[in-house]
Amino acid sequence: MDAKEIFDAYFRFIAEQGPTVFADYMQNALWTPRATTALAHVGLKAFPVGEAAAKGHAGQNQWGRCEYMNLDVTICDPKIWSAPLFIAEHENSTFKAQVQYCAWKLLSVEAQRRVLVAYWGEGTEFKDFNAMKAAVLEVCGGQPGKDILLIGGRYNATPKNIDEFRDNKVHDTAIVGVHKMA
Repeated sequence: MDAKEIFDAYFRFIAEQGPTVFADYMQNALWTPRATTALAHVGLKAFPVGEAAAKGHAGQNQWGRCEYMNLDVTICDPKIWSAPLFIAEHENSTFKAQVQYCAWKLLSVEAQRRVLVAYWGEGTEFKDFNAMKAAVLEVCGGQPGKDILLIGGRYNATPKNIDEFRDNKVHDTAIVGVHKMA
């Protein structure tokens, strides 16, 4: 799956949960498991040979782990001891340093795909999606050649349906990274 397909799969999975899912958006305790489940679903769709280890999903892999290497979602090929295929973090902290830490954590692990879901806007240290993207790009500067698929959501949004949820005033996406220098 390319980046666009991963972004689309994330939003499609959220939409498939039904209209009541959007009421959970403003409640971290309810939204975090929904977003993490969506990331695990997307990772398994992108890498169907893999097994998921995801926060809140203990026992669904051969190791019985819910988190692997302290990452919210890790998809690994259970047949070989190789780097994870897909890793993801859902970070609902409003602080720039915490979002940057999650980006650093993702970049510090070899993987074919890295996804970060974080939030911007009123109540956060990011005035808009571009400010959050710039903060993640700062971290990417220390890891040239690696990228993060960034899904940014407006922190204080109140979407009532998938169209409002997917609208770029509520969510935006980007591939963030620094190309290797020759």
